[in-house]
Amino acid sequence: MLDVSSEDIASIVHAVFQANFELWAEQTAPPGDAPQSISSSLVGIAGNWDGAVIVGCTPAVATGLAATMFGLRRDEVQRDHIEDTLGELANMIGGNLKALLAPPCTLSLPTVVEGRDYRVRVPGAAIVRDLHFDIAGGHVRVLVAERGSVGEPSPRKAA
Repeated sequence: MLDVSSEDIASIVHAVFQANFELWAEQTAPPGDAPQSISSSLVGIAGNWDGAVIVGCTPAVATGLAATMFGLRRDEVQRDHIEDTLGELANMIGGNLKALLAPPCTLSLPTVVEGRDYRVRVPGAAIVRDLHFDIAGGHVRVLVAERGSVGEPSPRKAA
Protein backbone atom coordinates (compact mmCIF):
# COMPACT_ATOMS: atom_id res chain seq x y z
CA MET A 1 0.00 0.00 0.00
CA LEU A 2 1.30 3.46 -0.88
CA ASP A 3 2.61 5.14 2.26
CA VAL A 4 3.00 8.54 0.59
CA SER A 5 0.23 11.07 1.20
CA SER A 6 -1.48 13.31 -1.32
CA GLU A 7 0.11 16.24 0.52
CA ASP A 8 3.58 14.76 -0.04
CA ILE A 9 2.86 14.33 -3.75
CA ALA A 10 1.49 17.89 -3.97
CA SER A 11 4.73 19.13 -2.36
CA ILE A 12 6.73 17.25 -4.99
CA VAL A 13 4.66 18.78 -7.81
CA HIS A 14 5.04 22.28 -6.31
CA ALA A 15 8.82 21.85 -6.02
CA VAL A 16 9.23 20.47 -9.56
CA PHE A 17 7.25 23.31 -11.17
CA GLN A 18 8.92 25.99 -9.06
CA ALA A 19 12.48 24.74 -9.62
CA ASN A 20 12.18 23.90 -13.32
CA PHE A 21 9.60 26.31 -14.69
CA GLU A 22 9.43 29.07 -12.05
CA LEU A 23 5.69 28.43 -11.90
CA TRP A 24 3.39 28.06 -8.93
CA ALA A 25 1.34 24.84 -8.94
CA GLU A 26 -1.83 25.49 -6.99
CA GLN A 27 -3.70 22.36 -6.00
CA THR A 28 -7.34 22.60 -7.04
CA ALA A 29 -10.50 20.58 -7.55
CA PRO A 30 -10.95 18.65 -10.78
CA PRO A 31 -12.27 20.82 -13.62
CA GLY A 32 -15.96 20.49 -14.45
CA ASP A 33 -15.39 19.48 -18.05
CA ALA A 34 -12.66 17.31 -19.50
CA PRO A 35 -10.46 18.89 -22.19
CA GLN A 36 -10.86 17.60 -25.74
CA SER A 37 -7.18 16.80 -26.17
CA ILE A 38 -4.65 15.71 -23.58
CA SER A 39 -0.92 15.06 -23.55
CA SER A 40 0.19 12.52 -20.96
CA SER A 41 3.43 11.05 -19.76
CA LEU A 42 4.12 8.25 -17.34
CA VAL A 43 6.90 6.46 -15.58
CA GLY A 44 6.67 3.11 -13.88
CA ILE A 45 8.14 2.32 -10.50
CA ALA A 46 9.03 -1.29 -9.71
CA GLY A 47 10.49 -2.97 -6.67
CA ASN A 48 9.31 -2.81 -3.08
CA TRP A 49 6.36 -0.78 -4.41
CA ASP A 50 4.94 -1.27 -7.90
CA GLY A 51 2.98 1.35 -9.76
CA ALA A 52 3.19 4.37 -12.01
CA VAL A 53 3.04 8.15 -12.03
CA ILE A 54 0.94 9.66 -14.82
CA VAL A 55 1.03 13.39 -15.63
CA GLY A 56 -1.53 14.90 -18.00
CA CYS A 57 -2.17 18.39 -19.36
CA THR A 58 -3.61 20.14 -22.39
CA PRO A 59 -1.36 20.65 -25.42
CA ALA A 60 -1.34 24.41 -24.72
CA VAL A 61 0.10 23.82 -21.23
CA ALA A 62 2.60 21.30 -22.62
CA THR A 63 3.71 23.83 -25.25
CA GLY A 64 4.21 26.54 -22.62
CA LEU A 65 6.23 24.20 -20.40
CA ALA A 66 8.40 23.13 -23.36
CA ALA A 67 9.00 26.76 -24.33
CA THR A 68 10.19 27.49 -20.80
CA MET A 69 12.33 24.35 -20.53
CA PHE A 70 14.08 24.93 -23.85
CA GLY A 71 14.16 28.76 -23.76
CA LEU A 72 12.03 29.06 -26.89
CA ARG A 73 9.09 31.16 -28.00
CA ARG A 74 5.83 29.20 -28.08
CA ASP A 75 5.77 29.32 -31.89
CA GLU A 76 9.23 27.72 -32.02
CA VAL A 77 8.26 24.66 -29.98
CA GLN A 78 8.28 21.39 -31.93
CA ARG A 79 6.70 18.03 -31.08
CA ASP A 80 10.09 16.67 -29.89
CA HIS A 81 10.37 19.53 -27.38
CA ILE A 82 6.92 18.73 -25.98
CA GLU A 83 7.63 15.01 -25.77
CA ASP A 84 10.96 15.60 -24.04
CA THR A 85 9.39 18.07 -21.59
CA LEU A 86 6.48 15.78 -20.69
CA GLY A 87 8.78 12.79 -20.32
CA GLU A 88 11.12 14.76 -18.08
CA LEU A 89 8.19 16.08 -16.03
CA ALA A 90 6.94 12.54 -15.28
CA ASN A 91 10.54 11.48 -14.62
CA MET A 92 11.11 14.30 -12.09
CA ILE A 93 7.83 13.76 -10.24
CA GLY A 94 8.24 9.96 -10.33
CA GLY A 95 11.87 10.15 -9.21
CA ASN A 96 10.96 12.35 -6.25
CA LEU A 97 8.14 9.96 -5.31
CA LYS A 98 10.51 7.00 -5.61
CA ALA A 99 12.83 8.69 -3.10
CA LEU A 100 10.01 8.51 -0.52
CA LEU A 101 9.43 4.78 -1.04
CA ALA A 102 11.15 1.94 0.78
CA PRO A 103 14.03 0.63 -1.33
CA PRO A 104 14.68 -1.06 -3.58
CA CYS A 105 12.69 0.63 -6.34
CA THR A 106 13.63 1.48 -9.89
CA LEU A 107 12.15 4.01 -12.30
CA SER A 108 11.30 3.13 -15.89
CA LEU A 109 12.01 5.28 -18.90
CA PRO A 110 9.18 7.78 -19.49
CA THR A 111 6.41 7.18 -22.02
CA VAL A 112 4.50 10.02 -23.71
CA VAL A 113 0.98 9.71 -25.16
CA GLU A 114 -0.88 12.45 -27.07
CA GLY A 115 -4.21 12.68 -28.79
CA ARG A 116 -7.97 12.64 -28.35
CA ASP A 117 -10.23 10.10 -26.72
CA TYR A 118 -7.59 7.76 -25.38
CA ARG A 119 -7.11 6.03 -22.07
CA VAL A 120 -3.85 5.40 -20.24
CA ARG A 121 -4.08 2.21 -18.22
CA VAL A 122 -1.56 0.40 -16.05
CA PRO A 123 -2.71 -3.24 -16.11
CA GLY A 124 -3.35 -4.65 -12.65
CA ALA A 125 -3.19 -1.21 -11.03
CA ALA A 126 -5.71 1.08 -9.41
CA ILE A 127 -5.53 4.87 -9.06
CA VAL A 128 -4.62 5.62 -5.44
CA ARG A 129 -3.89 9.36 -5.76
CA ASP A 130 -5.56 11.82 -8.14
CA LEU A 131 -4.37 15.41 -7.81
CA HIS A 132 -5.22 18.47 -9.89
CA PHE A 133 -3.25 21.70 -10.22
CA ASP A 134 -3.78 25.09 -11.83
CA ILE A 135 -0.53 26.11 -13.44
CA ALA A 136 -0.02 29.32 -15.44
CA GLY A 137 -3.63 29.53 -16.58
CA GLY A 138 -3.81 25.82 -17.40
CA HIS A 139 -4.51 22.54 -15.71
CA VAL A 140 -2.23 19.62 -14.83
CA ARG A 141 -3.39 16.29 -13.43
CA VAL A 142 -1.10 13.91 -11.55
CA LEU A 143 -2.24 10.34 -10.98
CA VAL A 144 -0.50 7.63 -9.00
CA ALA A 145 -1.51 4.07 -9.88
CA GLU A 146 -0.61 1.20 -7.58
CA ARG A 147 -0.25 -2.32 -8.91
CA GLY A 148 -2.22 -4.98 -7.06
CA SER A 149 -5.82 -6.03 -6.78
CA VAL A 150 -8.33 -3.20 -6.84
CA GLY A 151 -9.03 -2.17 -3.28
CA GLU A 152 -6.22 -4.31 -1.90
CA PRO A 153 -2.65 -3.29 -1.15
CA SER A 154 -0.08 -4.38 -3.69
CA PRO A 155 2.05 -7.30 -2.61
CA ARG A 156 5.44 -6.34 -1.19
CA LYS A 157 8.47 -7.99 -2.68
CA ALA A 158 11.19 -9.33 -0.46
CA ALA A 159 14.07 -6.92 0.01
